[in-house]
Amino acid sequence: MHREFQNASMQMHQSSTTLTALPQAQLKPRLASYRAMAFTYSTYRRTTMAFSGKLTTLSKLFVAATLTMGTIASAAASVTFHYTGNPFSAQYSNPSLSGKHIVGSVTFDDSVRGFTGEVGQAAIQSWSIGVANTPSIQFNSTANATDSNWPLWFRFDQGVITGWQFLARESTADQFPEIYTTHNSPYSYILSTGDYYSSDRSNRMSGLNINSAGVWAAPVPETSSALMMLAGLGVLLTSMRKRVGAIKH
Repeated sequence: MHREFQNASMQMHQSSTTLTALPQAQLKPRLASYRAMAFTYSTYRRTTMAFSGKLTTLSKLFVAATLTMGTIASAAASVTFHYTGNPFSAQYSNPSLSGKHIVGSVTFDDSVRGFTGEVGQAAIQSWSIGVANTPSIQFNSTANATDSNWPLWFRFDQGVITGWQFLARESTADQFPEIYTTHNSPYSYILSTGDYYSSDRSNRMSGLNINSAGVWAAPVPETSSALMMLAGLGVLLTSMRKRVGAIKH
């Protein structure tokens, strides 16, 4: 349609030099026709520009909505399990650790959802482990190290952790203190099942429980993050509906 108006405009310009030669009876209808065409073309341009502006706004909203959905998908692309060990035995523990227990968390990529089989470090995004309610005994994947001789290892049965080996050290491969939890691991370091913490090589068993596996809790979505993302998506969708309604009217 835009090309048709351009062609008509060119015809108006080309014939303008002949208008003065037309009889009075033909001149008035021709001028009226040209005025009507010019008005129609002007209206068409204004409408197109306004519609285009709304489409541009809608496009921006659509991109924002897509990014929000991407954020939600990204959040769902990892899964975190939390560990709670059983209390250290008074028989083996430093008195200050007697009755305390290990806690930890491991964030895996999304491949472990419903998974049956074994995974290692490659599937792990981050981890933390320490003694509960003891700020001085905490380890994490940002500041501390694992040991390649006794690697992080997890066995899953339909997305549930049924076996593991989780050893962390202060920094390098043979540097204490270290913390360790295991259950049914083929890479067993000292225990076949149990937890321990050692502050140094001479006091190897600062905290220990034997043949007593803790529990890895099934992952639960973070309610606050999910609600905030869904609320943001709702605002974007509402804005898009209003824009579409404005265009229709």
